[in-house]
Amino acid sequence: MQLNGESLGLRRSRVLAGARLTSTGLEKEVRCEMERLAKELGARWSAELTEKTTHLIAATANSDKYRAATRPPLENEVIVATPAWVRACHETVTRRDPSEFGLPPLAGIVVCVTNYALEQRDAFEERVEALGGTFGGSLERGRTTHLVANEAMGSKFEHARAWGLPIVDARWLEACEASGRCLDASNFSVCLPAVVVAEPRVRRQQEHPAAPPTLLGDKLAALDETLADAEPSRVFASCRFYIHGTTRDILLATDGWLKCLRLINMGLGAVYPTYFGRNIITHVLVPPDAEPLPRTAKHKTYKDARDLVNANWLAQSLLAQTLLDTLDFKPVCV
Repeated sequence: MQLNGESLGLRRSRVLAGARLTSTGLEKEVRCEMERLAKELGARWSAELTEKTTHLIAATANSDKYRAATRPPLENEVIVATPAWVRACHETVTRRDPSEFGLPPLAGIVVCVTNYALEQRDAFEERVEALGGTFGGSLERGRTTHLVANEAMGSKFEHARAWGLPIVDARWLEACEASGRCLDASNFSVCLPAVVVAEPRVRRQQEHPAAPPTLLGDKLAALDETLADAEPSRVFASCRFYIHGTTRDILLATDGWLKCLRLINMGLGAVYPTYFGRNIITHVLVPPDAEPLPRTAKHKTYKDARDLVNANWLAQSLLAQTLLDTLDFKPVCV
């Protein structure tokens, strides 16, 4: 077939000229097909992922090649696509947009959950399958790849830890969904050490006095009552929280922080370890025992925050089973 004097084969040979492809997770027959089509399209094919690789043709996110391609220094250099992209380029004799043929974030991932209510487990199953993963009701050695745990306890937790499986909280799923890729589970581990930086924290609280002890105790007790009375739900399923004062060193340091985390988990919300801005974070939450916010915080640290709220908003929204107006639940500033 000729077009403007050029044969179809010649035109095909320029479609992926300059591209360097490799693969991961493909069956042998499919891998051979991809190599043949890639070469007909003018691309180079390699069995290895290198700094010169431009595309990873993948069937799974659970491989060393995928992890290397989606993390520094290659994360912005290598495009991950499915075999359908190569086939589409070959059939249409055009360089198709690989983003139209992206690999689902949890392709090849088998997720099990523990310490969640039945309704929440059902919601997790829907989310995992929507992201291209497989949801397993039981923890199976050699099959389960990730355990999502509400708390660091229980038989599944102990077995997963003994087997060396990644044990993450709900933030991991939310972050994978938001980013469109399977993220490093170590950043969302529920097994982070409970390191309390007591001395610096006391000094800062003396500089900015917190609420009186009785008032603080009442607020923490109110959170306990909510934890006892509230029913698990999906009220926070659309919310992505950052808890004010969170750092890796004091992640488990305060009672209020932990109570807020449990409330968020009861409503199937997601908590992020860093404030990423309003494009990711929907609510900045200030626990009752956190250092008071300076009045300028809204204009500096959280200048673009969508909503800045106190823990009472979290508790009352969970009890009401709906997201309440945040205007009545603003944190106290000093």
